[in-house]
Amino acid sequence: MSEVTYQIEDLNSVLFELIPMIKEHWEETDKGYTKAELNPDWAVYNDVERKNVLRLFTARYDKKLVGYLSVFVQPGIHSKDFVYAVTDSIFLDKDFRRGRTAADLIKFAETHLEDEADAFSLSMKAYMPFDKLADSLGYTMTEKVFTKEF
Repeated sequence: MSEVTYQIEDLNSVLFELIPMIKEHWEETDKGYTKAELNPDWAVYNDVERKNVLRLFTARYDKKLVGYLSVFVQPGIHSKDFVYAVTDSIFLDKDFRRGRTAADLIKFAETHLEDEADAFSLSMKAYMPFDKLADSLGYTMTEKVFTKEF
């Protein structure tokens, strides 16, 4: 019986698998909630990966990509001696949202981030919350963001 596996992968090595999932993620979480259109700046992503700022944690089932957690790791602008790991994006295939896959992916990321960062911030869409999961993993809500489009 197959199990979900977790790993760190390079963006360019999984981009062909990631793009359809990113589109699905956008359709589910952003389309209709913002005027913005999906148009990732892959040059910026490649640059931050080259500078060792981007971490891409993936979940696979039978080698198929079923989820990802992308994180930026860098010193704070207000606190340059404190390294923050900040969620860029987290998404799981709908078939893997029940059970432990999300928690295990986050915990996998934590084990790799704790040696290089002082804090890990999980973020989520207000209309797609996973507060119970974050609470169960020991996270504390530290910030709220309000947006107004023009």
